Amino acid sequence: MQIETMMVQPRGSASPSERLARSDIGSLVVFGLWLALFALLAWTHTPWRDEVRALSIVMEAGSLSELFAGIRPEGHPLLWYALLKLGYAVSGSPLALPAVAALVAIASAALIVFRAPFSLPLRAAIVFSQVVLIHFGVIARNYGIAFLLILCFAALMREPRRNAPWIALVLFLLPNANVPGAALVPVLGLVWAGALLPDRARLADWLTLAKSPVVLAVAAAALAGIALCAITVYPPTQDLFTIRHESIAWSLAKGIANPGELFTVIVNDLLPGWTTSILMVLMIAGLRREPLLAMALGVVTLILVALFAAVYPGWYRHQSMLIAAAVALYWIAGDRHPGQGIHRMAGEWPLLTTMAAVVVTGGPTVKTMIDAPFTMAPRLCETLSSRPDLKDAILLAEPQWLLESVPYYCPNRLYLTREERFGTVSIFASSNMKVDYALRDLLDTADRLHKETGHPIVLVVSAKLDLEDPRGVENYREKVPNMTPVTFAFDKESLAELARRTTRLEAAVPTLTDETYDILKFE
Repeated sequence: MQIETMMVQPRGSASPSERLARSDIGSLVVFGLWLALFALLAWTHTPWRDEVRALSIVMEAGSLSELFAGIRPEGHPLLWYALLKLGYAVSGSPLALPAVAALVAIASAALIVFRAPFSLPLRAAIVFSQVVLIHFGVIARNYGIAFLLILCFAALMREPRRNAPWIALVLFLLPNANVPGAALVPVLGLVWAGALLPDRARLADWLTLAKSPVVLAVAAAALAGIALCAITVYPPTQDLFTIRHESIAWSLAKGIANPGELFTVIVNDLLPGWTTSILMVLMIAGLRREPLLAMALGVVTLILVALFAAVYPGWYRHQSMLIAAAVALYWIAGDRHPGQGIHRMAGEWPLLTTMAAVVVTGGPTVKTMIDAPFTMAPRLCETLSSRPDLKDAILLAEPQWLLESVPYYCPNRLYLTREERFGTVSIFASSNMKVDYALRDLLDTADRLHKETGHPIVLVVSAKLDLEDPRGVENYREKVPNMTPVTFAFDKESLAELARRTTRLEAAVPTLTDETYDILKFE
């Protein structure tokens, strides 16, 4: 006789299927809430020049070769521009910019919420962080696509040998998303190769693996991606951006001794550098069960420290690449050491602690983005469209790059005063741009263009036009490190002529960037 044994579930506990159902419901709730908040932020966000520059280059490029030539001075690889080109070709609208960014952000959030082997609190902390929600999401730049590719790498590492062709594709594309991504590719490549080896592999095992055809093919794809990035990015041509002036060796020493000082923007400068350093060390130590992954996160940290100390300081989007790498490496570790409930959280608490700090300190930024615009460009274009006499106005600005966000909002022609040409994108090269400029030059240019074209002229000026400074100079680059100062001079006579020949249409209002200015009609 066959006896069936019925397993009686203890009261108060849940079966695996019930736990899975609850997890699915929790994931759907988190994703739905994230999607609602993302939609609100995206709806209220006003793209500014750091985002619109890429779109302007794409709209002006008639072919892929023209696109490649257009991005050469930018210092950014090709992938983001290619995606925008595809989006613009399909839509024919500047809305391709936020649409492509939104698709990338939603894909990243969906991967984290529904595929990452993390507890629900950690998945929620990652997607609701300022890193993912804003800098890899709402703000349309190339860092979002780099983050998505890093997440794809982590997901593919569940079966590293079987997914080798896809991993090769990711390692080819990642360096063409952004320069920090290129720096991470060798580290991720070693992580993948290490996953093909048995535990406690010896040097001989590594040498044998290096001769494997599949490893050689993946390495070739990664090197080809890095080479394409290098060809696109170097040599730099915009020489008004300069390396920091203090000793590179001293900067590196300080960065290695206290790396958190170079990453405080991640927590909105609300925590001291030593606190951020502790969080960074804890994240590395949290991977101790997987020494290769722990070493990889340590190397990524050193790479970014060197980049920020020796080349350019890291702003939020740059520093967030450390978070992206940490999420991916913890993801790989989580796939190798699955657990439930408290056992899972015990292995991920260093990353959870860091992400909780990022979420808490980033809260005010999320609120600010809802309340304030990034740029006055929408107000400028609304003013022009409401005035029949200004619909075909030519726009001039001081400094000229204040107008770079305008092409997203209206089609008015822009005249780049310091380069003496019509265009939409400034070239920050001393061979192109007049570093020293004066109000007299601006007025003379406006008068000449009005006579030559017959079009009305609208001036956009952000300078504090007063005579309290005896030099009569406003330094626009004073607040931005590592850039050659760009000056704007004025005197009593030119100020009097400005007052006589212009009518103020709109006064400057506060924005989250420097794109705040007076809007003046030139008579």
